[in-house]
Amino acid sequence: MESMTKRNAFQFRRANEEDLPEICRIVKLAGESVPVKEWFEAEDEEFLAKHIREEGFTLLAKKNGQIAAIMIVRIPGLAEDNLGEYLKISREEMKRVAHLEIAVVVPEYQGYGLQYELFCQSEAIVKNKQMRYLMATVHPDNIYSFRNMEKLGMKAVLETKKYGGKRRYVMSKTLES
Repeated sequence: MESMTKRNAFQFRRANEEDLPEICRIVKLAGESVPVKEWFEAEDEEFLAKHIREEGFTLLAKKNGQIAAIMIVRIPGLAEDNLGEYLKISREEMKRVAHLEIAVVVPEYQGYGLQYELFCQSEAIVKNKQMRYLMATVHPDNIYSFRNMEKLGMKAVLETKKYGGKRRYVMSKTLES
């Protein structure tokens, strides 16, 4: 119950254009401070902006007006890098895949269950958008993110090389209608 009380101190909402500079700063910082560089693929401003306005959405957890955590979700459609290809599903079903792209919790807010809470909120949104598959990649040694994904009901489909040869599990969850 303690962690739920802690989570209640945060406000959760969708990001907008005004949040972009702070999101970029936090993602860059995460890329620089992650304990193992291969665990995190820091994306550029263009990628981050797209996921506020068009190719998905970005959720924020805020406390006292400051961003504490970010979750970026992509709806890839029929893009070449749609992770649904690993599920061997039809082109029509590929349109119903959503990717959990980036999850970052600012160091001083780690331990409050924010990554898991943002996962849950993201799942609810993609279900409302009639998505059927929630997918992600995670480095096999990044036990923190891996466990959060398992807690959400995601399973490792396979291990492969992504992002220029970095090891990744492809994670997937089939959403109930």
